[in-house]
Order: sequence, then structure tokens, then C-alpha cells
Amino acid sequence: MALKNKYTLRMIINSQDYSKISSIFLFKYIFIPLAWPITWFCLKINLSPNQVTFFRLLIIILSYFLVYFDKDLTGYILIYLALIIDCVDGQLARVLDKASYFGKFFDGWVDCIFEITFPLIISFSLYKMNGDESSIIFGMLAGLMNALYWITLFRYSINKPFIKEHNFSNF
Repeated sequence: MALKNKYTLRMIINSQDYSKISSIFLFKYIFIPLAWPITWFCLKINLSPNQVTFFRLLIIILSYFLVYFDKDLTGYILIYLALIIDCVDGQLARVLDKASYFGKFFDGWVDCIFEITFPLIISFSLYKMNGDESSIIFGMLAGLMNALYWITLFRYSINKPFIKEHNFSNF
């Protein structure tokens, strides 16, 4: 029995508001368009945006294990797939009108995990290739910088309602 899909690829494409995208070229012109058919397929098999985000987390973990066990090319292909799937959950939420606070939190949390650990796996891969310990140190520093970035965003979002506006024009 074939599943009915009332959503068309054109509806998915039209749900994308390019005026809100200020990301890099790779996402705007490659990853997002590649995500459209995956979004259509996810709609066809009735996946929710949060299920897609969880699937992306599993792909990230699997890709890191593959890189660790010397299957670098397959691991990096899965990392690119995870980046494409990062666009799918948002497209699903827009098309289905199912955006939720938890979904935004969960997607951001998976993004945070990925952005902190990605430099570490790259540096580990470089260390395996050339044996230079400094690549591990640079990877750890890059991961730490990403962690500090996320902590700063978190602290700002928590304290934003309490920020007082000061008028310094009286001086």
C-alpha cells in the first residue's frame, strides 16, 4: 500500500524564506536544495521534525565511529549527510506548521554537540595521518572555542530579559 503524500516538492521549496537565511554559500545554495527531496520523503513516510533531528544525532555519532575506526571517507560523507539533514527538520517544521520550543531546543542542542565535537574528530583524523600531536591540541582548542561560543549564547539568552537600556545622551 503506497503512502499518500499531499505535499509537493514545490510546496517544500516555497516554504523556504531565503530572506531569513544569512548563512554561508554552501548551505544556501547546496545543502538546502539537496534537503528538499529528503524533506519530501520524510513527509511521505510521516516523520516528525524531532524524529529527523534524532536521526541526525545518530548519523553524527555513527560518522564519528567510522572516522575513529579508519573509515574516514564514509564517515565524512555521513557528516555531510548530517549537515543536509540539519536543513530537513526545519523544512518539515515549516511545511507541517509544527515548530515547537522543544524542537528548537533539541535542534540547537544537536547543533551544539556537532559544532563542539567536529573539530575534535577532524584533528583526530589529522593526527592519525601525520602523527603530529599539535593537531590534537588545535582540535581541542577549536572545540573549546565552540563550547565557549555556545555558553555565551546561552548566558545571553537567559539574561536578555533583564538587560536594562541605558540612556547615555545626558552626558
